[in-house]
Amino acid sequence: MVQTERPSTGVIAEILVQPALLTPALWESLVRWALAWFAQNGLRRARATIDVSDAAAIALYRKLGFTIGRRGLIYRRPTDDKELAKMAENRKGTYIKFGGWR
Repeated sequence: MVQTERPSTGVIAEILVQPALLTPALWESLVRWALAWFAQNGLRRARATIDVSDAAAIALYRKLGFTIGRRGLIYRRPTDDKELAKMAENRKGTYIKFGGWR
């Protein structure tokens, strides 16, 4: 279920699919659909509240460009192409791995 909040924020409130049918690919497709819907309807940001113990959800939302909010449960992401390009540019940098520690 998607909702709007304030004039420019879309909220992914719930993904309601029978557990036996919810695969990672379907889950990702539903979130991508919600993000596309937000962008097509002029919403500039997306928000989702994620349980901190749900590692799969956190990994998916981070993969899709969400970043953690102030409370640790809320992830946010812009839907505007220019803002996304700016985020991608800011993420470029050097990744150094020392042994087994990151």
